[in-house]
Amino acid sequence: MLTTVMKYCMAAVMMFFTGPVWSGPISPSVRAEKIRATPVTIYPGFDVRDAAFVACFNRFARTDDALVISHMEAFKGSFRVADLGVARGQVWVQVDREANLGQSLRKNVEGARGIVFIPDRDQVVSKHSNVRRTASQLAEEAKALGVPLIVGLDDRDTWSLANVADIARSGDVLTICASSRLHGSVAEYRAHIEKVIRAAREENPRIKVELAFIATMAVEDRARMFDLAVANIDLADRLAIYCDNNQESLESLTALLARLRPDGA
Repeated sequence: MLTTVMKYCMAAVMMFFTGPVWSGPISPSVRAEKIRATPVTIYPGFDVRDAAFVACFNRFARTDDALVISHMEAFKGSFRVADLGVARGQVWVQVDREANLGQSLRKNVEGARGIVFIPDRDQVVSKHSNVRRTASQLAEEAKALGVPLIVGLDDRDTWSLANVADIARSGDVLTICASSRLHGSVAEYRAHIEKVIRAAREENPRIKVELAFIATMAVEDRARMFDLAVANIDLADRLAIYCDNNQESLESLTALLARLRPDGA
């Protein structure tokens, strides 16, 4: 509902952080500053052609923050990026295959500032699908559009580092949502993330890293999402938050953004 979105969406954020990932220990004050400075991406699990949600994004987003539009929404015939009304921040469009960027659908991505490719598990394991080739073709399409390609995998597919290398070789940004590790120990989460990043950068040393978290419906988990972001901010060029269109998830999104951006946009 529009009123629910307006009430509980405090900010939607994201930006291309151009500095290097930090190496070595960083002080609490430097860590806090990096949390405030790091761009955030919002991955809504609902149709964002919603004036209330977009108004919140415009109010709180920074110049390089981003809002991701799903391929199911973006490639409806009538969809246009300009019609969303996003005045601040960026719009990224998610695709599910290279055909999405064919000439007949080019108008659907005009104005997008990033292309997102996160193949589902069926695409990765299918003998009839070649994720590496698809990512390479999408990289050429993104280059022709003058925008970055953001790549990622289903959490289970990152367990194979060969999959990580295949997808990372063509990307400008690797987005990692280690959902199965979000409720384990901080050490286990970090060890997995470091392993994934290492595999990606062995294939593509210049790839940037986005660490994704979930605007969980459970109130007790909200602090944990923030604590994981803080503990691992030295590994990240960007942060991301997945959210759903229900009161609890939007409250969680609001709470996370308030802590990531205590001084506002």
